[in-house]
Amino acid sequence: MKKQVTAAERIDFNRLRRDLKKLMEEVDRRLACEFDAFSPAMWKRLQRAVDSVILEISAVRLALNGYTTAEVASKLGLKKQQVAAFLAFNTMWQSDYASPELIVSTVDCPICAVGIGKRCITTTGKDARVHESRRQQYRIEAKERALNTRQIRKAQAEEVAHGV
Repeated sequence: MKKQVTAAERIDFNRLRRDLKKLMEEVDRRLACEFDAFSPAMWKRLQRAVDSVILEISAVRLALNGYTTAEVASKLGLKKQQVAAFLAFNTMWQSDYASPELIVSTVDCPICAVGIGKRCITTTGKDARVHESRRQQYRIEAKERALNTRQIRKAQAEEVAHGV
């Protein structure tokens, strides 16, 4: 059974900015006036939604900046499973995202000089997340592999077309 893949929806960030500006204007109007046409429940729902989005963005930013899932969870008062879910959901659309395990098993680290298959080490000798330079090295090598693969396929296609 083939799994159906859904393409990521394009985000119009200019429109998002305009919509958020309108929303902030409504909040300003609400603060300026005691009477409001909107229900307090609607404002509370909006506040919960905004809080949730900000929390998720914060968790993903911290994780992508090298904090462990446990550190992010502790810092933001979340469960480790929540942080892992936020990270998994929000990085799945990144075309160049690779798990730390894949990076460790593929390239050496230029910062701490550990080899393939070994985790990065901090200056205190503790295991660290993947250093950003190691992640960057993985991206470079992955692009080179993709380019080589495309060149090989192109050459093979030309050979087939010319009857070689």
